[in-house]
Amino acid sequence: KKYKPGAQNGPLSTACFRNPTDLCELPGNRGIVVSDSGNSILRLIRLQGDGCVSEFGGNGWLKPRGVCTYQGGLLVCDTGHHRIRSLTVSGEGARVFAGCGIKGFSDGRCDSAKFNSPSAVCVLEDGSVVVADTGNNAIRA
Repeated sequence: KKYKPGAQNGPLSTACFRNPTDLCELPGNRGIVVSDSGNSILRLIRLQGDGCVSEFGGNGWLKPRGVCTYQGGLLVCDTGHHRIRSLTVSGEGARVFAGCGIKGFSDGRCDSAKFNSPSAVCVLEDGSVVVADTGNNAIRA
C-alpha cells in the first residue's frame, strides 16, 4: 500500500509521515521513535496497546534524521540545525549533545564542534559516538 505524505497522528494504519528517515526502538518495549524529517518532528509508535502514532520530543527540530539509543536515552541528528541532540526515553529534556549549530567542519569540545547536515549517529560498544557528517563527506567520532 502506498501512503500519502502528511503529519497525521493516530492509529498506525491511518497515520501519515513525510520522509521518515530513521527509526529506533526505545528500551523497555516502550515504542519506536521515527525521525519524520519532512515534517521536522520526531514521532512515537507505541508498541503496546493501540499502536498509535504521536508526536515525540517536543518542537524545535529541523529535518531530524539519524536516531539511536545512548546511555538510557536517545541521540538524534538535528540535521537542519547541524547538531546532535539528546533526550530522555520519555521524549523530554532535549538538549544539545554536540555541535554549535553553525554549518561547518571543526573538531573540538561538544559545544564548539561544527557539522554540516549530520544524518546518522551510532554508539559503539565502548560508548564512543560516531556521526555521519553528510555535508562534509566525513565520518566523525
